[in-house]
Amino acid sequence: RTNSHLSKMLMKDSDQAMLHFVYNSQLVGAFVCHDGRKGEWVLQIPFFPPYQTMDDFSIGKVREMVWAGLGMDSNEANECDLDVLSIRPWTMSSLVAQSYVNKSNNMVLVGDAAHAFPPAGGFGMNTGLQDSHNLAWRLALLLRSSNHHMASSVLTKYESDRKPIATQNAALSVRNYNRTLQIAKACYLDAQHPELLTTVLGSPPMSLLPLETRQGMFRRLVRVAMMPLASLTSLNSSLHANHIERNVQSILESGGSLPLVFPKYEIGFSYEHGAHSKKEDASNDTKGYYPRMRVGYRLPHIILEVWNSSISHARDGWSVLETTSHEAEDPSDSLFITLTDISSQLRKVLSYDNPVFTLLVLGALPASSLTSIRQAIDKVSNKMNTPLIMANILPEAPSDEDNVSENIITLVDSQRVIWKLMSEESSDTADNPCNAMVIVRPDGNISSVEFVEEGKISTAVEKIISKGLESAV
Repeated sequence: RTNSHLSKMLMKDSDQAMLHFVYNSQLVGAFVCHDGRKGEWVLQIPFFPPYQTMDDFSIGKVREMVWAGLGMDSNEANECDLDVLSIRPWTMSSLVAQSYVNKSNNMVLVGDAAHAFPPAGGFGMNTGLQDSHNLAWRLALLLRSSNHHMASSVLTKYESDRKPIATQNAALSVRNYNRTLQIAKACYLDAQHPELLTTVLGSPPMSLLPLETRQGMFRRLVRVAMMPLASLTSLNSSLHANHIERNVQSILESGGSLPLVFPKYEIGFSYEHGAHSKKEDASNDTKGYYPRMRVGYRLPHIILEVWNSSISHARDGWSVLETTSHEAEDPSDSLFITLTDISSQLRKVLSYDNPVFTLLVLGALPASSLTSIRQAIDKVSNKMNTPLIMANILPEAPSDEDNVSENIITLVDSQRVIWKLMSEESSDTADNPCNAMVIVRPDGNISSVEFVEEGKISTAVEKIISKGLESAV
């Protein structure tokens, strides 16, 4: 932890960054800023046991490494100071558990217990949070159910959802780690060289030498390998330093360094079966996110207006948006929300204690069809002991207020965004809004999408609802 003076120096606006990779003759490592204003930093340094021991990383030696990494001498630090809070070895790995659930269905792995990634890209914590998001509503469902078969299926589905994502993110983290090694190679440091050296020292005839002798040889060879990096901090220009600078500049300009934003993986991931069977192209890792109205994907962010009559009983609980893209005669009467977490919003608006599923009915329907849907919802929900709420999404505001039931949440997508996205998954077009039913899980992911003809809704709705709920649990 740095003191206040050093913290202010390190947090200058022009120098702020989360990761600082350092290559010089005294230190090769990475400074990770956890909270620069509080002076909380982590320094990651390569460690090669048994040829290095914890004696090589005493508090005094680590302090000297930190000062070397900051380009400062401890005797010249003046008012700057730091405390070394802990020194611990750890092994970087890329692992995903074989199973997330035990055979008795009374133990579930989440986060770091289920997977371990190289710390390159921040996917360890993000993947763990996604695990929890996927599992929380399942556990809530199980706690209120006496169906033992459901206990097995709902947790198995958690594993089939999350394990492919963890495997995908593990591979991405390894690719990201390899990207960080490109800068080291540009400095003529190869991560394979220390590994090769440890292999040689551990094999005959070198392995016949005493361990202390081999440890001394390893330390000397590492110092020799790092000596050329002294040219980088020399006041006198050198051909070697200029060459390294050009190498690094070329990597940075070509986008070969470590990116920190991965929309495709962070919010564009899918639980669709088989979605992760193909080997990912590393050149697409930073590809942008494109919303999909497709099974397995998270509901996209679409701005919807909550129609007044459907919220006369409750205004609290909605994720209200500040927007100027929609005009109303009286803005105070307009309520705009996002579709993304609709199940969570409806649970709060309607005061449900437990997570709920949502049935999105797209398109205008006669009252008789809506009644059939409500009856089917009640029947299937009671049978499966799973709460399901219906919301009707219309492409335009109702012309007759009397046709909007106070018992049905009515949302208006006047921009027809949802239909544009739906048209990309079917032959229907946004100009001719189709009738469809979309079942949304409590975590906001799409469980089923069914296009239906208006005249066949009453006969197909029960089957559609049952299929959508069963696929989720």
